[in-house]
Amino acid sequence: MGQIFKVWSCNRDKKCSLVLQQNENLVDDLILKASVKLKLNGSTVVLESDGTEINDNEVLVELKNETLVILQPGEQWWPIREDFTSVSNKSITSTDGSTITMTSDMNLDFQETLVKVVEDTTLTSPTTSEFICETNQVPTESNIIFVQVPQSDPISNNKENVITEYTWQLFDIPWSKIPQFMLTQCENGSGGKALRKEIIHIVVNDLRNIKTHIPNKAFREVARKMASKYPKLFLDTDEDGNVLGGGISTLVSQLQDRNWYLNRGSKRVGDYIKPCKIIKRIK
Repeated sequence: MGQIFKVWSCNRDKKCSLVLQQNENLVDDLILKASVKLKLNGSTVVLESDGTEINDNEVLVELKNETLVILQPGEQWWPIREDFTSVSNKSITSTDGSTITMTSDMNLDFQETLVKVVEDTTLTSPTTSEFICETNQVPTESNIIFVQVPQSDPISNNKENVITEYTWQLFDIPWSKIPQFMLTQCENGSGGKALRKEIIHIVVNDLRNIKTHIPNKAFREVARKMASKYPKLFLDTDEDGNVLGGGISTLVSQLQDRNWYLNRGSKRVGDYIKPCKIIKRIK
């Protein structure tokens, strides 16, 4: 019997329902089918209520009665509050004297507008020390603040465009870069953890040639291809050799861990902004 899921977009302006059959790729199927229905490039599914990410099939089944949100690369979950949606036809004046007028149909998109103001100011006005900064809450007229950033703080003008799209389904696993004797071990599953680790390193290096911040959807798609090609190598087994699972979830985690390790080692000073000092609050 199929499971019914209710899925919304991040802005809550697109909504759909899906009927899915339970299988070992349930999370991936939900993301792909919801993306098609909502016309999004979905990469992650989270709870609408609190933004908790769901990447386990059994957890997804248990939460089938909850409303879910599909996030695209670069999107972050944010809550909807009643006091925020009640704001309408009000104006906010920025530091340069320009006015942002809010109307009722802008409420859900206001956070994105605010982030755009921040990015435009920090990237195009290096001598300006004041800009509008979003808080951890959904912006309302009462919690928008002006902040000051020390002018000595470096801000990278080469900030990666997090909304760049790439059709990860077309990524080819670089099997040609792996020696033949290792591929033979892959086929009979005799390589063990050392072989798995070596292949994961090769695959992640190729993925990073496309983009260093790799979406979860890409890792899942790549892991599925790898496990399908050499199932004996990537099976989850216990110490006695008993099969515990297909190994896709474990492989996804290992790919993510490797990429996280490489990103951690290449962090730039310009990627960080020191805590801001509040100098004025709009009343």
